[in-house]
Amino acid sequence: MEVQGFLFVLYLEEIFVTCCIVVSPPSPGSPYTIDRGSTWVTLGWYELSCDGGHRITELIIRYQKEVSDFYVSSYSYVYGLDPSRRNYTIHNLEPETPYKFSVQALSAEFQASSFSEERVISTLILGMYACVYVGMCIGM
Repeated sequence: MEVQGFLFVLYLEEIFVTCCIVVSPPSPGSPYTIDRGSTWVTLGWYELSCDGGHRITELIIRYQKEVSDFYVSSYSYVYGLDPSRRNYTIHNLEPETPYKFSVQALSAEFQASSFSEERVISTLILGMYACVYVGMCIGM
């Protein structure tokens, strides 16, 4: 996790007080796969352990189709996610295609974290369905 800011240590009558002033909020954890199908992916991410003194008001998901080393598709975004959410399903993806996903936090002061580390997740073959955490799932 990248933290940008300043660290102050105050010495008051042998009591050590450490204060961290962070210029921008820390990044959420990298997304992970909760479930996926041929045209959708349900992502999860870990809660911010520290908000760096910022009041996080929104999460943003950024994703991009991974085509090849020579051609890069443009990014798509999902805005306005409640910061208490820990998952989201993105629909209308192409079957059997890898996508890069990352998450960003936005504070009430309109300070944005850097995007989390990108995670590559592939959609399944058309007609296939996978359950990552559920024991019995069948094809759709």
